[in-house]
Amino acid sequence: MLAIAIALVLAGCIEPTPFDPTLMRQYQQVVVQAGPQERVPGDLVRPAPGTTGPALQTVTDEDTGETTVYLSLEEAVRRALWNSTTIKVVGYDPAIAREDIRIAEGAFDTVAFGTAQFVKIDSRTRSDAAAVPFLPDRSETYNFEAGVRKLLTTGGQVEVSYTVARAETFADVLRGRDPLYTSRTAVQLTQPLLRDAGPYVATAQIRVARLNYDQSLEAFRSQVLDVIAEVQNTYWQLVQARSDLAIIERLLQRSRETLAFVEARRDIDAAREQITDARATVAAQRLAVIQAGRVIEDIEDRLVRLMADASVSIMDDYRILPTTEPSAEPMVIDPLDQVALALRYNPALAQARTAIRVQDVNVRVATNQTLPRLDLVAATAINGAEDTWKNSWDQMAGMDFIDYNLGLSFEYPLANRSAEAALRQARLGRSQSVAVLQDTADQVAVAVNEAIHLINTSYDEMEAAWEALQSRLENLEALEVRKQYRQALTPEFLNRLLAAQENVALAEQALVRARVNYNTGQVALERITGTLLEAMGVLVTDVDDSLVDRLMMPRVAVTGRPGDRESADAPGVPEEEAAQTSGQTTR
Repeated sequence: MLAIAIALVLAGCIEPTPFDPTLMRQYQQVVVQAGPQERVPGDLVRPAPGTTGPALQTVTDEDTGETTVYLSLEEAVRRALWNSTTIKVVGYDPAIAREDIRIAEGAFDTVAFGTAQFVKIDSRTRSDAAAVPFLPDRSETYNFEAGVRKLLTTGGQVEVSYTVARAETFADVLRGRDPLYTSRTAVQLTQPLLRDAGPYVATAQIRVARLNYDQSLEAFRSQVLDVIAEVQNTYWQLVQARSDLAIIERLLQRSRETLAFVEARRDIDAAREQITDARATVAAQRLAVIQAGRVIEDIEDRLVRLMADASVSIMDDYRILPTTEPSAEPMVIDPLDQVALALRYNPALAQARTAIRVQDVNVRVATNQTLPRLDLVAATAINGAEDTWKNSWDQMAGMDFIDYNLGLSFEYPLANRSAEAALRQARLGRSQSVAVLQDTADQVAVAVNEAIHLINTSYDEMEAAWEALQSRLENLEALEVRKQYRQALTPEFLNRLLAAQENVALAEQALVRARVNYNTGQVALERITGTLLEAMGVLVTDVDDSLVDRLMMPRVAVTGRPGDRESADAPGVPEEEAAQTSGQTTR
């Protein structure tokens, strides 16, 4: 009997969910273990020195105190992966969800219990003897019970207990104490046969908790991709803003040279209105330089916040000089291939698919809850009772007195409205999840096409902007030559010269903007397909190396289709699948 009870207890054991050794999960665990970023005491916005990795490459001007940071795109992404507070905030969600799994699994842990009780009765009872109508009724009982109980994966519960009791009773003073020791070992099994029966229903909360953990991990991956995309986009915005400033400063220099030329001809043929127009143009360009500087400062602050690095703080006087040039390599993209990648690896779609699996569990459990309740109750006990504890134990061990109990318990609500409504609700929830998946897939497909359109049109714009720039430069050079040899300065010529200088600047800005859009389009495509990490170059290896170095390898210029794949370790394959395919995989 004890062997059967032990077998039932062992059969209900739930092994702890193992830690998944994939790269993203390792990264998330490291983020949580690192905890909140250490800040300078008394300063909530300045990271503490020495806590964010090696110092950035900086140069400080001794006269002005301004710090110049020379920053590459790869270094910006690496710093964000290590230090981003946004990633840290979301990184706790999978860790919290993981504890929900343990909570659900803990319901199947074996529970040890015990009780100790003392009961004393001191009263009177009626006697049959006429001479003594009432007799004292006194007793003292000591009761001790210990045992274990456990929920089973079959939906039932088993309990094994041992009870020993010592009772002393006496009816009058002459009879004295009359001790009695009882020993009892009992095993009881309660097993649902319909409602709440079966391993699937019994472990449904564990399944849901594991799926919720998968969802939270996908949400973490999505946030990581968002941060990386934001870092890259902000970096390219800074590249464009720096280029715009340089272009406007060159335009300002040309405008000043033109103003000096006009003022030099004041006594020859330059009219007052011409000088005034030239001065107004210079003033407008100075204003544009100031505005461009403000734009750069705003972008630098956003980039510094994303990197959250102690080497440079938003409270410092600094400037960031990007050292990575935007790519202009041609790309041939297959839209169907990119949509297929997105449908497979996009984090939002992964979350939507997991939500359907959660609803599948809910529907199956709700279906079970519509069944009648029919429970099997089986119990057996071995008893012993003697004047000493040892004798009662020996009698129990001899199995001379055995109790049996076997029964069925039935219950069924006649209308059963609650269970039926819960089932309909679960089915509607699953249908809603399917609709969410379909709607998300449509949105992802549109976003893929928009990113591809941006890439293609930006590349065409680069070619057109380059041709336009060459034409504008030729026109400006011709006017500059004519300016040196022109005998009379007319308002029409001055307007043409100033307009040509501005057109050159606009053409230069258009070329830079097209190149930046070309790169941000690639970032958008890689983000929506869920392959941004792979595009940045992710290395999955067993070598004990820096985790971020494995997450962030130098980007390689992409030629051909980003979605071309010849094996499981090509770009676009998730870390877990590639890790299962090969012990060492390079992307």
